[in-house]
Amino acid sequence: MWSLDKENYEVEEKRLKERINRINHDNAQFLLKQMADKHKKGAKMSRAEYAINKPLLREANGKFKEQSSQG
Repeated sequence: MWSLDKENYEVEEKRLKERINRINHDNAQFLLKQMADKHKKGAKMSRAEYAINKPLLREANGKFKEQSSQG
């Protein structure tokens, strides 16, 4: 019984981790697309917009560095 519970727990944790990673990746892609669109226009992010997006940009950059170092 314990082994079945452990297996179910591990499967659920893996599913949740994959879902969270997919959501984070989608969010990062959305932000990168926004940045690319702004660069096409030749305008930079305003200071207020940058302040709002800074934690997300830092997280996205960290994830891309992890992915590039892994494969």
